[in-house]
Amino acid sequence: MRRVESLLASSPSLRKTDVIERLLRIQLREKNWQRLIATIPLLPAEDAESDRWRYWATRASLELGKISVNEAHQRFQELAHKRNFYGFLSADITKTRYVLGHQTSLFPSSLISELAARP
Repeated sequence: MRRVESLLASSPSLRKTDVIERLLRIQLREKNWQRLIATIPLLPAEDAESDRWRYWATRASLELGKISVNEAHQRFQELAHKRNFYGFLSADITKTRYVLGHQTSLFPSSLISELAARP
């Protein structure tokens, strides 16, 4: 697997998001935290900074002892404010409530009534 990582690191033209994410999933399955941390930066910046990879980077850093429990807690706390899978996982870790961020419907009540009247 190291050859693949080296090849991706040295050849930006080969860096396809789906290939890198597949490699990351293999590393997650194997709990290879060191390689995971080294591979995440190969993703495009927008993907590497997504809630998913921020969660896993924090988890890997904590597993390797690269960050303190307090620092990991702070990072998970930031993610816990998101309404998504990684926000909910982070809320479980930090023992905080899920943030559902309910928003009222932007549809006019006449449209809702019309749709409700249809069989």
